[in-house]
Amino acid sequence: MKRIVGYGDRLAVAPGDRIDFKINCEAGDRTYRAGIVRLLCGDDHTTHPGFRAEPVATSIDGVHPGRRQVIHAGSFVEVPPSPDFAPSAGWSLQAMIWPTLPGAGPQTVMGCRSEPGAGYALVIDAGGCLALRLGDGAGGVEEIAMAAPLLAREWYRVFASWDAATAAVRLLQQPLRRYALVPDAAREAVARVRPRPAAATPFLLAAHDGGLDGSRRIARGAYNGKIDRPRLVGRAIGDAEAERLVEAPLAVDGLLAAWDF
Repeated sequence: MKRIVGYGDRLAVAPGDRIDFKINCEAGDRTYRAGIVRLLCGDDHTTHPGFRAEPVATSIDGVHPGRRQVIHAGSFVEVPPSPDFAPSAGWSLQAMIWPTLPGAGPQTVMGCRSEPGAGYALVIDAGGCLALRLGDGAGGVEEIAMAAPLLAREWYRVFASWDAATAAVRLLQQPLRRYALVPDAAREAVARVRPRPAAATPFLLAAHDGGLDGSRRIARGAYNGKIDRPRLVGRAIGDAEAERLVEAPLAVDGLLAAWDF
């Protein structure tokens, strides 16, 4: 294992410019030694001239305090917490997605969900199937999934709704390209768990909330693929309104968010 990993924040500098070096002590070392060298030959192969460098005296020479800095990989969109993400009547989620690795493990497409189990999210489950994950924040967690896995690198319209009055859930995955034996798929169920997002939970696209590392958001369940036209409505809507959400979201009553990307 590499004990120390670092990089400069600029690729090139001129005399008098500032460059910062970001150092991570991966093994947890409390200090590290730093210095600048002029590289004469970086090839350390035994049959070649070998590695050669000359020290250059600078102000950074010496021992510095170190610490381990965890890198949380994955791109996601974070929308700050809002009471609008827990509408009392229920909600509907919809997006156009193009999954690249639907069978690579659980992934979150969008939702207001935090670990260990509070809120709601439209997800891809471990088997590559579209699913709705619900959590009440008190230990109750439920996942309602489709039977047919998503195809990789194909566009789908995906939809999920939950009605607060009846606990009715509806899931839909509609492939935009038609293949034999790959029809539209829908599922209806009654949820046993009443989803309750935590007050401080943001709405995330392409991941779900895994808490904070200092001031940095930790994203879990990173989604692999593309997301287009994600929508959030503050009630459970029917199929006709869900279709209007794609091109005319402002025509749907109760619209809370319609991102344009």
